[in-house]
Amino acid sequence: MPLPESIVAKPWTIYALKDPATLGVRYVGITSSKPSKRLAEHLAEALRKPPRTHKQRWLALLLNSGTSPLMELIDTGYGNRKESERLWIKHFRDI
Repeated sequence: MPLPESIVAKPWTIYALKDPATLGVRYVGITSSKPSKRLAEHLAEALRKPPRTHKQRWLALLLNSGTSPLMELIDTGYGNRKESERLWIKHFRDI
């Protein structure tokens, strides 16, 4: 008998969006879908008029200049994803 869906841990990926000119990390996020799909969602959100967040304004600026962010996959796992995301955000803020 299969386990209930609420018990089965879904895989996740933590990623960083980096500035293509400086290679600096500008955003850390998490997804349980394909990372390429999540990046496409970020870019589509940035094209909304007007961009509503700092991240969307940054992405819109990149897109309007003919470039896009670099996505680096930095962690994967199952289970407690929020704690891992929090630690990665702290790591990049500290450096």
